[in-house]
Amino acid sequence: ALKTVDAIRNGIKNFDVEKAYEIALQTAFGEKTFRHYAKEMTEYGYVPEHLGDYTISDTVENVFADWCISVFAHLMNDEENEKLFRLRAKNWRLVFDDEIGWMRRRNADGSWAEFTDIYDVRGCQESNIFQQTFFVPHEAPALIEKMGREEFISKIEHLMSEGNLSSFWSKGYNH
Repeated sequence: ALKTVDAIRNGIKNFDVEKAYEIALQTAFGEKTFRHYAKEMTEYGYVPEHLGDYTISDTVENVFADWCISVFAHLMNDEENEKLFRLRAKNWRLVFDDEIGWMRRRNADGSWAEFTDIYDVRGCQESNIFQQTFFVPHEAPALIEKMGREEFISKIEHLMSEGNLSSFWSKGYNH
């Protein structure tokens, strides 16, 4: 939905916008969704730990996709879905542990899974907890508020200057 929404916002509409919107909605709710754990995202608001290896990544990526659909719904004047997906776009908070200040794997019963350190790759795909914590591009101000401005800046500076590169997913490829 991101590329489609960006195209529409930039005046590119030489495609079936209605059909594109149908497809975007189908990715969240439809039987043919390509999303990982779409049913569980609707049920829990996050992907519980027992379901797979990438539960943090799957959650934050699905949440960002929901934000994209909320923008699409706004452009389509679909207030009901805009409201629904804007709420779902906040669900990254369900895998953000306020006590430790990082994203964290969460169990289906709402309890937290084991946390070892910020370079732990469990729950993350092609990344680690340190990196995944910052994948909230649609709600960066809310993440800053949750962490506190000074803590957020400190963590970003650490990531950019002193991060343990040997603990990242790959020395030559990180995103």
